[in-house]
Amino acid sequence: MNPQAHKKLTVARSQLILGHPFFGMLALRLRLLERTNIPTLAVDGKHVFYNPEFVLGLSDSLCRSALAHEVMHCVLAHIGRRGARDPKKWNCAGDYALNQVLQDSGFEIGKGWLLHPQYQGMSADQIYAMLPDDPDGDGDGDGQSPLDDIMDGDPSEVESTSTEWKIAAIQAATTAKSQGKLSGSLQRFME
Repeated sequence: MNPQAHKKLTVARSQLILGHPFFGMLALRLRLLERTNIPTLAVDGKHVFYNPEFVLGLSDSLCRSALAHEVMHCVLAHIGRRGARDPKKWNCAGDYALNQVLQDSGFEIGKGWLLHPQYQGMSADQIYAMLPDDPDGDGDGDGQSPLDDIMDGDPSEVESTSTEWKIAAIQAATTAKSQGKLSGSLQRFME
């Protein structure tokens, strides 16, 4: 295990707890596991898998954003709701939806991360229907691509994991709101 990459993610998680408690509290639910066979990050609802070289190449701000990104895949139930949809296209749709929430919450969005104003306020399901069957970034050839991968969780635990995330998100939103640190877009989403 690369101790510098693990420490960088641990510090980013601590900074989220202080600055963005909604995301920080939820990030604590995800176990950090190093994987050198993935290019960036991946999430399965219980773990954040990370390539240490990718993590070490992120600024501190983008490291926090990347962790919050993984949290939002879980909060928005992207793992359990994919069903028979194309995994790459579903991941792109999810990234477009959640990166907008992150930007609205004050997070830095990395160069090339999927973000487009035409998808503002839309769910991953709505965006998925608009994307081409073989999405290459946003379909406009601008070189954007998904930040991460969504890995399938344990099929026997998908429903219970999704329910646990809903409850945890409500609790985290309540805590963040009581601290005055729940963004307007997150508050609208939670309502």
